[in-house]
Amino acid sequence: MSRPAPGMPFISVPLDASSDVPLYQQLYERLRGVILSGQLAPGTRVPSTRLLGETLSISRNTVLTAFDQLQAEGYIEGRQTGGTYVASVLPDPLLHLGTPPSVHPASRRPREQGERDRPAHHATWYRPDTARIVQSHREGSILWHAPTAFSALPAADAFPYVLWERLTTQFWRTQGHELPWSSCPTGYYPLRAAITGYLGAARGVRCAPEQVIVVNGVAQATDLAARVLLSPGDAAWVEDPGHPQVAGALHSAGVRHAHVPVDAQGFDVARGLARCPEARLAVVSPGRHFPLGMAMSLARRVALLAWARQADAWVFEYDYDSVYRYRGRPLAALQCIDPDERVIYYGTFADTLFPDIEVAYLVVPPDLVDPFVVEHLNLGMYTALSTQAVLADFIAGGHFARHIRRMRRLYAERQAALVAVAARELNGLLHVQPADSGLQLMGWLPEGVDDREAAYRAAAHGVETAPLSLFTEDNPDRRGGLLLGYAGVNPRDMPAAARQLAVALRACVHMSSTPSGASHSRSEKKSEPSENQSMSNRAVDGAANAARRQAVPCISTLDDALWEKIKPLIPGVPHSVRRGRPRLPDRLAFEAIIYVLRQRIPWKALPREIAAPSTVHDRFQDWQRTGFFQVLQQTGLAAHDSLADVVWPEVDGNAYDAASEARQDGRVGQHGG
Repeated sequence: MSRPAPGMPFISVPLDASSDVPLYQQLYERLRGVILSGQLAPGTRVPSTRLLGETLSISRNTVLTAFDQLQAEGYIEGRQTGGTYVASVLPDPLLHLGTPPSVHPASRRPREQGERDRPAHHATWYRPDTARIVQSHREGSILWHAPTAFSALPAADAFPYVLWERLTTQFWRTQGHELPWSSCPTGYYPLRAAITGYLGAARGVRCAPEQVIVVNGVAQATDLAARVLLSPGDAAWVEDPGHPQVAGALHSAGVRHAHVPVDAQGFDVARGLARCPEARLAVVSPGRHFPLGMAMSLARRVALLAWARQADAWVFEYDYDSVYRYRGRPLAALQCIDPDERVIYYGTFADTLFPDIEVAYLVVPPDLVDPFVVEHLNLGMYTALSTQAVLADFIAGGHFARHIRRMRRLYAERQAALVAVAARELNGLLHVQPADSGLQLMGWLPEGVDDREAAYRAAAHGVETAPLSLFTEDNPDRRGGLLLGYAGVNPRDMPAAARQLAVALRACVHMSSTPSGASHSRSEKKSEPSENQSMSNRAVDGAANAARRQAVPCISTLDDALWEKIKPLIPGVPHSVRRGRPRLPDRLAFEAIIYVLRQRIPWKALPREIAAPSTVHDRFQDWQRTGFFQVLQQTGLAAHDSLADVVWPEVDGNAYDAASEARQDGRVGQHGG
């Protein structure tokens, strides 16, 4: 048997070959414990995989798998001089896993009921898409639709609907007559037990079923945690960029939130202390950051836990789709290395199954179970027991684990397809790199390109993206980016969607490269409304249309004063939106229609730099059907100087199109049709 090199520690850890836990997982956990306990100091050389395999009488591949996981999480590192070492960047005092310091009972006391009253100045916090949601609610239209390129949704075409339907039918036949009359406010116990088993095996989370509380999403979970752990006026750290619902939920609970910029190693406690030293809660996504995708380094994780212990604070771990890891095993959760039980863990099934399931969960420390349960009862927002029961059967039957394995392979293929298509079709327009995990990739725009303008131009061409600025504090120096979802997009549809996106982005790049476009963009930023106004409205009625008029002079004759008079006359949500097509901003649609009517050209001749011809034609037919153009003429607005040369339609869209084509062929006089 080989002997360790001089200065190399001899490692012998107990492994149980009869255990249900795989040997590589046992080895990974034992080595991690040895490192965290200080038995292997930072900078110590670790025995080679071959030597360790011989020492423990296991295969070298088993050791390699454990080492890959340790290296991915930052416990060990390779060096150019050769060999593998315990990561030297980790501060030894913070890695000690001794007895947790005693916590004074008062420091963990939940707030009294009176302390949870909302402040008198409480106001609604607006999400970026608030206006669109409110409009959909008032008009009874369907807001969300099936995944399109490149929406950030899981694969709707790969979910086992037949199996889910069979389990649902089985539930109603066997338990359906009694369960709907039961009450499980904190979650169906078999589901909580199934979640406990899944988290222990897949994420390393240590918990019992009574620590699991079922919620319906991240907003409710964040709100619940804030109401239990904090008082009105307390401060919390949120990642910048980060999930917009997190900041909204904190605001609703009366908590101040400070945006802390992230970098390549994830959340930085030092930046948080510089921005808001009095914070008592940190909401982070260490496994995979949303939306940028990096994992928090082990040094940052340990520093965050040390801050929580020293500041008598809490960490809300938002585990965002990190289970979909394509190289190596999923990284262990922050909760499993927390010796002081200061971490509240959140996970959801919306990104692993389908969004409409609305089943998520919290794992809370044992001594906080009672206050969380009481506050959850007070809020009174529960998930349907029938859905929980079917999901419990889905997990217990092994179907969930098989689905995750199948989706990992599928999503890895789709990510590779997106990266290849982007390199071919979007070269120089959008820089897209592969990632180790997740359901989306961040594409970086050229310097100076407004990502909100790019996103709305893309929507006009039938491509759904999300601008990075929707998830970040207003920072004019931040480089623009577009979030591209690939999980729900069939690779066959990616090239066509990428080409449409390229058309939109070329117009953005051209606009940003012109002096007039650049100066106009600066003036738009100076006149932007306050934060409490909808970013969606600002982008649609402000930068997107104004920038488009700069880039396409042929539609720039409609002045702002006239548009303010026309806007209230616009009909309700178009029929094309109800069919699930991307929404085209009203002003852009109107200006594009004016262009076609003024130029007396077929719809298909509309320049794609303005908008997709089919989308504009759909809006024309919607408004023609509702009599919008007749209303314009009756109010006299159609005779305005800016619209005096427009030939207003008196026939339907198809007849107009045929007449325009005939006119171009010379068969009809200039004023015919």
